[in-house]
Amino acid sequence: MFIAFDGIDGAGKSTQVEMLSQALTRSGIGVVQTHLAAGLFRSYIDPINADPRSVAPVMRELLYYFAALHANVTIVLPNAESRAVITDRYYLSFLAYGQLNGMPREHIRFFTEPLVEPDYYFILDIPPEQAFGRIIANRGQLGHAEIGFAQASQTPRDGRSIEAFVDCQTQVRAHYRAESKASHIWLDGSSSADQVHASVMGMLASALPDRCRTNGPR
Repeated sequence: MFIAFDGIDGAGKSTQVEMLSQALTRSGIGVVQTHLAAGLFRSYIDPINADPRSVAPVMRELLYYFAALHANVTIVLPNAESRAVITDRYYLSFLAYGQLNGMPREHIRFFTEPLVEPDYYFILDIPPEQAFGRIIANRGQLGHAEIGFAQASQTPRDGRSIEAFVDCQTQVRAHYRAESKASHIWLDGSSSADQVHASVMGMLASALPDRCRTNGPR
């Protein structure tokens, strides 16, 4: 089974990935976690995220696309039949953020078309103002991409950037809504982590016994 979590920055994606991974592992289900920037491409993407002036924003978007395609070939396809593969962000992130970073929508559609469709695609929806508060509470400052990668070099990343963050993430949130399919599952990300996790487990309950049985945890 292939499960994706998506949503604006600060929506709680990483928390839900970890909570679901732990729950499935405790149940004896093999779990493989991944992320759009995982593996081989992290060494290229991390320096760009640290310095938004190092490359054009569209080049960063392309690196993320290649990272996702690589993950499909090396992680998702080899494991999804026998284990639960859970990804933190997936193709909707390209459509939600890429358009703000200079990538035409039709190009994003072309690049993401080969990506495998998740069995369950959860979108955590949350007001940007609340997401900002979570990020500042958890790590004290914003990342460049969270305030708009194209303008990040001109904007401070601390609490004074709330206007830039809300403006950027409001646009991102609108893109998620515009690009969402009927099969995507929207969840209230403003709820507590436990409440969101309970909703996820409830939706997966009928599928887990039949589709995620393995010989034991990874």
